[in-house]
Amino acid sequence: MKVLKIGFVGTRTAQPAAMVDFFERALALRPMHGGDDMWAFRLPDGSIAEVFGPTQNDHLTTGPVVEFLVEDVTAATEELRAAGVPILLGPVRSDEVGLTWTHFRAPDGNVYGVIEMDEARPA
Repeated sequence: MKVLKIGFVGTRTAQPAAMVDFFERALALRPMHGGDDMWAFRLPDGSIAEVFGPTQNDHLTTGPVVEFLVEDVTAATEELRAAGVPILLGPVRSDEVGLTWTHFRAPDGNVYGVIEMDEARPA
């Protein structure tokens, strides 16, 4: 697998309204989705930052989650699986935002991911 860059960071929080306000006002991130206790923001380079409220993503309990951008998330998932890495979720596809991702648990016990982004999506 070839990691291209960090493509995503997400955090699960008990204070989602404060974090959304922080992302929008202090960091000036552009909102791309909001609702159902989950908010997504697009960064200028096309990467994504998300805020999850307490009702979302029960497996994201180890702190902020970083996902590495890859060209083929399905192939990357199979490489991780073949290396004995525990896959927690995925690959999962969201046509709404043009992403496919897989979450896995790394040797440090934290959750990480690999992500593939549709080329046609604007940054």
